[in-house]
Amino acid sequence: MNVKHSSVFTNPEVLERLNKLEKSPQMQGKLNELKEGIKNNAFDPMRLIPLIPVVLIIGAVGNYLPSFDYSTYKYPLLIIVAFVVCFAGKFFVNNKVDVSALYADNVLTPILNAILPGTVLENSEGIDNSIFNNLLPISSRYYSNKHIIFGDESKTEFSNMQAMHFSRTESGKTVKKTDFIGQVLLINAKTNINGHIRIVPVTGKTFMGQKLNGYYGKKTKGESEVQTESIEFNNSYSIFSTDDFYTKLVLDPSFIEVLNNLQKRMRVCIYIDSEHIIASFDSGRYILGNPGKSGIENLSLTREYARFRDVLAEYYEIISVIREKLQN
Repeated sequence: MNVKHSSVFTNPEVLERLNKLEKSPQMQGKLNELKEGIKNNAFDPMRLIPLIPVVLIIGAVGNYLPSFDYSTYKYPLLIIVAFVVCFAGKFFVNNKVDVSALYADNVLTPILNAILPGTVLENSEGIDNSIFNNLLPISSRYYSNKHIIFGDESKTEFSNMQAMHFSRTESGKTVKKTDFIGQVLLINAKTNINGHIRIVPVTGKTFMGQKLNGYYGKKTKGESEVQTESIEFNNSYSIFSTDDFYTKLVLDPSFIEVLNNLQKRMRVCIYIDSEHIIASFDSGRYILGNPGKSGIENLSLTREYARFRDVLAEYYEIISVIREKLQN
């Protein structure tokens, strides 16, 4: 596959820009602010010191007043304990730092703009649930974060996403089932497709050999199932389409090979209609998460860039190639 799209993320010049940026006093200040925030939020036994006098007083009462009737003062003591717990809890909460926001503003945003200037990161949901529903129509609830609008010509969007549904057991208990944890990329673009194309992973087979597609949804009314010349692809994916011409245009041998290789690591789903190109990657994890306390001493822009560079490059390449095929 042509790597001209993914090279945006792996370009050596990005590393040079980040090295230069990291040496500036302003960036050092931002990194130190994040480090202090992570340290502040970590559990520190020293914060329990204000509770020591309370423990000592209660112990003294028990030692020096053996005849003290606790049952008589049960409720006042419970009120005192509740007050102490609430005070301590409020103290810890009020002193917590929003590390997620700091990491997004001080680290991720500078890195993403070094890759593609003009990139915007929203540390919250951003992609509409209707987009996710096209990918996993059986799921009933979607959660997303780290919404990115890249500064490329297509304004490609990215988000972590988790999809789930709820069911009831025979005893009437509601059970939550996670259907998907991974990433979604979206391009809003005119494609000239008549209807839509769904390329969905095969999640299993019946004892008769019929393919199952799980929460990605089976073939619906108006869709036809398209077969390719690749037996491996046909066993791994189902293609449900209302536009045979553009389906064959997208699924050329080189792109089929890419999807065949990718399905060995994760389930991939692609949905294309007249206005959207959407791809989901069931990686089983979120990316772009905050570093933990153990990693803050070596925190740097270049290290954080290395954590997600190759993953974003791979995902970006796939959705960009589809866009290129449809707009040429």
